[in-house]
Amino acid sequence: MLKYSMGIFTIIISLICISTGTFALGVMTGRKLGSSYKKDAALKAAFVFATANLLSLALAFIIGCLLMPILGNAPKWLVFVMLFLVALQLILESIENAPSLNFTDIVQNVYMVKVAVQTSLPSFLFGFTLAMINRGALVVALFFSALLTFFTVLFGIVHGNTFNKTVLHTRLQLISGVVMLIVTVRYLLQINM
Repeated sequence: MLKYSMGIFTIIISLICISTGTFALGVMTGRKLGSSYKKDAALKAAFVFATANLLSLALAFIIGCLLMPILGNAPKWLVFVMLFLVALQLILESIENAPSLNFTDIVQNVYMVKVAVQTSLPSFLFGFTLAMINRGALVVALFFSALLTFFTVLFGIVHGNTFNKTVLHTRLQLISGVVMLIVTVRYLLQINM
């Protein structure tokens, strides 16, 4: 493992930043569904997205642990690249509209699962990072990733129609991207000392 270790506070802040992507998706879905959303559909969507993020983080963590012995000195730079890519994705997503689901997408599952897998990419990158710098924090990361994803999707769907005239979700993603850039720069400064 690397000498640098990401603390629990930084891990939770990073997971909050990552969850703004699922919040944006929830808001866009809530806007599309309007006030006629079905409670079961909102719960189902939240569960699917939380599960996708959880599995993605766990899979990346396992892959990272398996690759660690053969990577040599590369992990510190891989961690930098992974954290930078998460920040970049959040910033780019703040510029474009998040995908959204309609009631049929939620009921028929296929498109929803595809979107859930796409939105779990930052969790995958972060899980790989976690394997390199703080293996002991896996349980905390899995718990907060699932919890934050579930509630951001659910809240976004239920209250998405009230965000109709605002751009709160895009601003949150932009702020989250900047915060992740700060985490990335902090990591880079600490490994170079």
